[in-house]
Amino acid sequence: MILLMKKFKLILLIAVFLPLFSFAKSMPLQEKIFGNGELAILEFDKNSIDKILDNNESLPFISHPTNSKMYIAYGSNLNLEQMAFRCPSAEVVGASVMRNWRLVFKGVATIERCKGSSVPVLVWHIQPSDEEALDAYEGWPRLYRKESVRVRLNGRQVRAMVYIMNGGRESPPSPFYYGTIHLGYESSGFDTNILREALIRSKKGEVYDRKD
Repeated sequence: MILLMKKFKLILLIAVFLPLFSFAKSMPLQEKIFGNGELAILEFDKNSIDKILDNNESLPFISHPTNSKMYIAYGSNLNLEQMAFRCPSAEVVGASVMRNWRLVFKGVATIERCKGSSVPVLVWHIQPSDEEALDAYEGWPRLYRKESVRVRLNGRQVRAMVYIMNGGRESPPSPFYYGTIHLGYESSGFDTNILREALIRSKKGEVYDRKD
């Protein structure tokens, strides 16, 4: 009787887990990893994960599961104190540079494509609640739109979300707003000359051709 019970339990376990394992093989990569942690253990070993990372495949999913994402800050959200208040669950991942982009002031900061220029940025890991707060602050989608761009971070290419202004003319920021960004540049160790040059251009009302 005991032997029959053990066989019955074994058959039951096989009947339950075999379909789940087959289902896991058909799931997208990120769902295999984060949809069910136990299935991920069956599906991947350390060498498989290392291979994925080396090929830069699904790097954001491996780094940050669920609905969290990478966010690029180049203006006032470089200020750590401001971000701690606005987005309390956001975390700095690291610093990077957006190449062939230029910092521009149109009353407030934005970025535009400009070949040969570069913009220093902080990359944040944000939660959905942080993104909602940023949407409200940035005036999305009317004042700013969202774009997904690639930046190099800690030796790897990652995709992150960035806010870019919809239109507008160059004009200088308020002293308080400029000072907030300046503090962010200093605390991040960025070259403040980039910030100063953007301010000078905004006062001159310089017009230049965008190079997409």
